[in-house]
Amino acid sequence: MSSTGTTGIALNSNADLMFGTIGLKDIGTTFNNSGAYLIGFNTAITSYVTTSNVQQAIEQLDIQLGSALTGVITAVGSMTSGDTFANNSANNQWLGLGANAGRLYFTDSTVDKISFLDAYLGIGTSNPLNTLDIKENAVIGNAFAGIVSAPSNSLLVQGVLGIGTSNPLNTLDVLGSAVIGSGYAGTNTAPANSLLVQGSIGINTTNILNGFELMVNGDMNLASNGYLNFGSTFGSSGYGIRDFGG
Repeated sequence: MSSTGTTGIALNSNADLMFGTIGLKDIGTTFNNSGAYLIGFNTAITSYVTTSNVQQAIEQLDIQLGSALTGVITAVGSMTSGDTFANNSANNQWLGLGANAGRLYFTDSTVDKISFLDAYLGIGTSNPLNTLDIKENAVIGNAFAGIVSAPSNSLLVQGVLGIGTSNPLNTLDVLGSAVIGSGYAGTNTAPANSLLVQGSIGINTTNILNGFELMVNGDMNLASNGYLNFGSTFGSSGYGIRDFGG
């Protein structure tokens, strides 16, 4: 094989052009299994490839490539030259809908970073309505990820969880109020720093008997001068139990 100037590639009269194990000159038994067809040259020539028209196919390919230059990809995201997103030249580059629209942003650092910016992220859904929407389940933690499967529509967290706080010291820290129950969530507002529970509460037990609202397995303490009132009564003027020993 030899090149002739800058206009194309010339082959010796008996030469072939190989694409892997398929030769452009492979005639085959039908048009559909000829070498030209198998490597995509069937539109460049009108018959089976033979020794005499291999060069014709090469010249046609050269023409087709030349006319297609206007369709060559010239930019991928923010990268307009060189290797695109293949090495550290992608540092501080983005890939997506635009410089100020939904995009992936790449940062080359000691621990590389990939950021998802200016968009909602949906996992399992094509219509996310929040910063992160997950359809189904998720886990967080080294001992959970890739090891434990969360129940349907649930989240398992190995470590501590802080809601409204950046410094949780317990398995769950909530800065503010909370509600529990299908009839309370999204319907009722708990008093400040309070918890409303629609169902029953079990303390040190998993066996709540007789539908009690509160089941305690262990001791309870009433602080000095404290009251445990019945009904809507309140304090010393109400009905209930008082610590007189304090």
